[in-house]
Amino acid sequence: MFYYYEDCPVCGNEIGVVAHKGDIRRCPYCHQLYIVKYENKTRKILEEYQAYLLKQNSKAH
Repeated sequence: MFYYYEDCPVCGNEIGVVAHKGDIRRCPYCHQLYIVKYENKTRKILEEYQAYLLKQNSKAH
């Protein structure tokens, strides 16, 4: 998986996040819930590529 880093708004620790903007995640350090601020473009690209591969696979059969 690909990560990008975001600071926890409560404790300030850097967290590796695999999530979309607006998702709710829990900080592994202070266990506080927070909303992801940044769009993770890597995950979006991976999902589009996986959908493309599935489409190609279904055409092959």
